[in-house]
Amino acid sequence: MSESLSYALCAALLGHQDDVRALAPLTGGGSLAVVTGSRDKTAKLWQCSGSSSNVFAQTQTFVGHNDFVSAVAYVPPCAALASDARFSNGVVVTGSRDSNIILWTPTLTDPASELHAHRLQVTSLAVDTETGDIYSGSLDGTVRRWPAPNYLANSVEVGAHDGPVLCVAFVPASMLGGGSPAILSGSGDKSIKVWRDGTCAMTITGHSDTVRGLCVCGNAVFSSSHDTTWRRWSLSGQCSVVGNGHTALVYSISAITNASSKTIVATGSEDETCRVWDGETGACLQVLEHPGCIWSVTFLPSGGNMPDLVTACGDAVGRVWTVDAQRAAPDEVAASFAEALSSRKAALSSSGGGAGAGGGGDVAAAAALQGIPLKDRSVLQSAGRDGQTVVVQEGSDGVAYTWDGAASRWEKIGTVVSAPGGGGGGGGGAGGGIKQRFNGVEYDFVFDVDVADGAPPLKLPYNAGDDVYTAADRFITEHGLPISYREQIVDFILQNAGAAAPPPQATMMNADPFTGGGAYVPSAAPAGLSATQPQSLPPMLLYDADASKAPLMKKKLGELAGGTAISTVVDEAVQRIADGTSLQASDVEALHALATSLPSQVAFPAVDLLRLALAVAPTHVVDALYGESNGAALSLLACLSAQAATRSLGSLVSSLKCACNMHRSTSLKTHLQADSDAALMQLLSAFADGGGADSHEKVSVRQAFAALVQNHAVAISAPGADVRPDEVLSQLFLHIASLSRDADGEVVSRAKRAGQALVNYSQSTRARSAASLVGLDNL
Repeated sequence: MSESLSYALCAALLGHQDDVRALAPLTGGGSLAVVTGSRDKTAKLWQCSGSSSNVFAQTQTFVGHNDFVSAVAYVPPCAALASDARFSNGVVVTGSRDSNIILWTPTLTDPASELHAHRLQVTSLAVDTETGDIYSGSLDGTVRRWPAPNYLANSVEVGAHDGPVLCVAFVPASMLGGGSPAILSGSGDKSIKVWRDGTCAMTITGHSDTVRGLCVCGNAVFSSSHDTTWRRWSLSGQCSVVGNGHTALVYSISAITNASSKTIVATGSEDETCRVWDGETGACLQVLEHPGCIWSVTFLPSGGNMPDLVTACGDAVGRVWTVDAQRAAPDEVAASFAEALSSRKAALSSSGGGAGAGGGGDVAAAAALQGIPLKDRSVLQSAGRDGQTVVVQEGSDGVAYTWDGAASRWEKIGTVVSAPGGGGGGGGGAGGGIKQRFNGVEYDFVFDVDVADGAPPLKLPYNAGDDVYTAADRFITEHGLPISYREQIVDFILQNAGAAAPPPQATMMNADPFTGGGAYVPSAAPAGLSATQPQSLPPMLLYDADASKAPLMKKKLGELAGGTAISTVVDEAVQRIADGTSLQASDVEALHALATSLPSQVAFPAVDLLRLALAVAPTHVVDALYGESNGAALSLLACLSAQAATRSLGSLVSSLKCACNMHRSTSLKTHLQADSDAALMQLLSAFADGGGADSHEKVSVRQAFAALVQNHAVAISAPGADVRPDEVLSQLFLHIASLSRDADGEVVSRAKRAGQALVNYSQSTRARSAASLVGLDNL
């Protein structure tokens, strides 16, 4: 294969109103056609007027989903569909974040059939072109098979992952030497599973992050990942090629064998490029820049030696690319694309100054002018030391990376913006006398810092000689970033602005981490809730406003559990809660014993009383009970899970509120963040699944559940909290995604605060990856 390709723009698919998220070619029939799915909740069918044409006309729009379309597929005509006149021209299939799959007749706008079984977003679709069967993957962690021709009947679960399923691909029996076919699934648990004959025949590991894309070509499997690589695998699970080159999450992969029997691969990435590769060697053949994130790529067989290529972009445009010079886009289409690309680059590299302040130019000269040592990109192929920062040359930019020791990889920080004017100049200082204007003030340096995927970079201004900690604190305060970013920002300034290392700083007990002043005073809490979290994170939500009703709760307990003797200690504890008198250790112990010993069907008033005790008792009293290795915390979690399983409205609400108040105790938070991750996830799942339709229609349940998710997100996002496993982040974001679609504004608000806490903490790159899996790209 040649060392390079010359794909050029053929056509722009204009019509969607938001990100184009999914692509599927229409195979068979000899015509060029592709289906696109979008965040605007629609799918569209585009057909080319001829094999020598560069005109793709929109021939159909499919409207029926209640949320964005996240997956599309096409079932070509086959024997199994012959009996259904609706599908004589095949079936267009769409999957959505609304958790549903819709089947469409390609020539009609009304849905032909709707498939309901998944509990969360449908992320991927695959098709057995011989039988017409459809396979789907979902954030609920399952893979399902929908047999043709009556797709809804006999739908079966093929298998399940420990994390969300992000991609599926079909393997025909002919590739496996006969017998039954197989289905591949890739997941947030970093694995690829091979499902055959109803069982998991193999688990393939190798990627260090979420497996986001899968495809099959020839006798090989290809995968893409959030670890920024793509891989080629044999059907026995051996990795033969690792493709490196992308600088961000790789969302999609497609592979095809061309007329010369060569395998070519295309990938789409968050780094706003589609890259074309030699599928046998891993060599990059071409880089196609785009004015936005590339969500999906697919090849479109065009009859020539090299197939057409289609890309789905975050700028709401699908694009067709061709190697046939005769089919290159008209001048006006090419000019419009060039302008969009230029505008995007200017937006990303702008230093925020006046005329002439744009980026670009000779990055090596700009870096030398600013005293920044540029490294070759090959430095990223070797491990660094934790916190080490390097600046590498990428095209016309100098891009900073830092080594994340916990994740064992380089993380992109942002683009180092060159000085305006791009020329020399005298004067001393690290900036060489060339100043950059930002917000009306001149600085020696203005760095671009990426803190959220898909969001514009933040500007970090710095003057040579300024205190680096002051600059870092000012930046953190201005943008509401976690204080855990402080040392990383300081290191970045030291290494890239030539600043002198500052002396060690004295530590002030109970100091506000932003201002250095006295202890932080929390802002007012919502009605009925108390705030106990520093301002850099959303507040903890505690349910303590109804303490005066404690005697009524005890009365209700007597009605439900008439044969249960209420001890004098419990009586005294209830009275102290109602009077606002300080609780003793014996009070909390008695209420804990009562709540955890009663049958779950009648225990909810006792759980409510314990919930109030956790909220109002002195923290040292609560910590004394739950701080020792006596199983008290785990027995409480087990009690709350059992309450959720009763499907009683009272049990759900009281248990959720009690779980929220557990976050007030240092000891209980330690349990929740350490060895009880599994127990807590089971608790959340029990609440999510155990309420039944009647109780889950109650807004009080959904609000309390959202408060619990927010509290745990805040707890694990706090500075100094232990790094949580990927599975915990993934499961939390599954709950957040579900809550964010609620009809109640307070539920949605709490879900959003939970997501923002996670994506802004010290493991933000991993959290942003998990967020993107469930469509929460704009947190």
